[in-house]
Amino acid sequence: MKNINLQYFIYKTAAVGFFLFLLLGFSFYFVYFKQTELYEEQQAYLYEYKLADELRQTSDDQTRFARLFVATGNERFARYYTEVVAIRNGTQARPEKYEMIYWDLLVPQGQKPRPDRKATAWQDLVRKSKLDQEAQNLLYEAEKQCNNLMFTELTAINAAQGLFDDGKGNFVIKKETDFSLAKRLLFDQGYLFQKSVIMRSLDKYFDRIEKKNTENTLLHENQISYGFLGIFSGVFGIMGLLWYSVVNLRNGLILPLQEATKQSTQIAEGEILQEKIKTAHLNSMIHDLLKAISQIKLGISHKADFVEAVSAGNLNSHYEPAGQKDSLGFALVKMQTNLQEITESERKRNWANSGIADFAETLRNIKELEPLCEQALSKLIKYLSANQGGIFVQFDTSGDAHLRLVAAYAYERKKFLQKRVELGEGLVGQIFLEGETLNIVEVPENYLTITSGLGEALPKNILLVPMKNSSQQTIGVLELANFRPFEPYEVEFVEKVAEIVGSNILDMKRAIKVQKLLQESQLQAQNLRTQEEEMRQNVEELMAMHEELQRKEVEYKEKIVELETQLANINPKNPPETK
Repeated sequence: MKNINLQYFIYKTAAVGFFLFLLLGFSFYFVYFKQTELYEEQQAYLYEYKLADELRQTSDDQTRFARLFVATGNERFARYYTEVVAIRNGTQARPEKYEMIYWDLLVPQGQKPRPDRKATAWQDLVRKSKLDQEAQNLLYEAEKQCNNLMFTELTAINAAQGLFDDGKGNFVIKKETDFSLAKRLLFDQGYLFQKSVIMRSLDKYFDRIEKKNTENTLLHENQISYGFLGIFSGVFGIMGLLWYSVVNLRNGLILPLQEATKQSTQIAEGEILQEKIKTAHLNSMIHDLLKAISQIKLGISHKADFVEAVSAGNLNSHYEPAGQKDSLGFALVKMQTNLQEITESERKRNWANSGIADFAETLRNIKELEPLCEQALSKLIKYLSANQGGIFVQFDTSGDAHLRLVAAYAYERKKFLQKRVELGEGLVGQIFLEGETLNIVEVPENYLTITSGLGEALPKNILLVPMKNSSQQTIGVLELANFRPFEPYEVEFVEKVAEIVGSNILDMKRAIKVQKLLQESQLQAQNLRTQEEEMRQNVEELMAMHEELQRKEVEYKEKIVELETQLANINPKNPPETK
């Protein structure tokens, strides 16, 4: 490079550097912006999913309360049926967090689990969403089919109350209650077909929004990958620009300045050269400068090798900065440290996600309490490489609420222990009441047997986690013990596993309760059929007795006439009066 082009080189390098930094900044902003858009899309998808799920759930609630009313005759279920319809239509206040579990908590307790908010019609929620018209039409079609099914349900409910349709949709004709008609309406094939029609519309809607969400997610992920490509291009472009600048400055600025300095010194000292500088003399003069440039190139080469090694996944590659002022070297070391932290965080996240998925799949098909708790505890102990553990579940028998040790695990051996813990007793009872995780480090040797429920082993770390469901209802307590401290990510993982186990236990209890109610309803139906058969037999016996009495009455009358005739023949002067 000639000296007359130095200014052009500086301007060109500055322009390229500005462009690379602009590319880097724009790429960071683009990635952030697209990730924000992706998050908003996911939130919108969740909202759209909840809209359809609420309609499906309200339809199932209507079916459940109609059947419960017909089966039990309890007016409370008829009132709940009306409230479900009123909340969806916006004529009654909408409960707080209505999309979560609500009626399953209200039915057994008889009290609202959460306060009411303002009344909002379900159709207004649909209109406020970002759904396209076709998706809205699918929801409206499902709601229309649900409303059509309501007439069958209302017919059954009114038949159980002795009210029947007057032909105009008004249930004003009073007759005897007809439970058999009501049950047939709610359990026959026609009702199930109407129910399936509703679910088919919702299934089409779910397929549509799922496809839309998948397309949007893929589009944003591709765009984000382009943003990361821009970031890497900017970083390596800046590094290339630095290398290019060093080489060109060496050839275009440093060597000419060295020669100019020499010539200026000679002129200042009064030495005027009459001949051109020889090549050999020039080479010997710039030997140290060439050596320094060679070292610079070697340092850049080490940095490039380090970056390539890190890019290839060797995050433990060793690199030593050239000195205290080697800011790029320290920046690369910091980058390596950050990547190691990110990789470790990703490893922990993958470890937790894999474990959660494995637990959910393992516990899905277990339908009994003790096998469920034993399998969950054994798997958790081995997954964490812990030493001891126990699962305490709340039981409430005739008002006697307490915790019971359902599963225990210690040093690779199962111990079937019968252990009862009162609410508020010891660490287990306190954690159940407080509902907060407790991680005790360095437990004294004489402390565990006093307040813990794991026997007489002497671990140094105790982790107690309340088992809750998604609505934060505490089901029991999970207790683990170990000879090493539990890491924060392990504690978070145990909390998620405890929620899975708690939800499975609660679902199991609900299933048992539903099965019990179903058996009771079946028993009641059998009793009704038995009573009907007895009444039919009694009516037949009464009819036979009535016919026998009528026959005997005719015989008695004929006997009387015969006796009167005989009496008249004996005493013809005083014939008997004819009645």
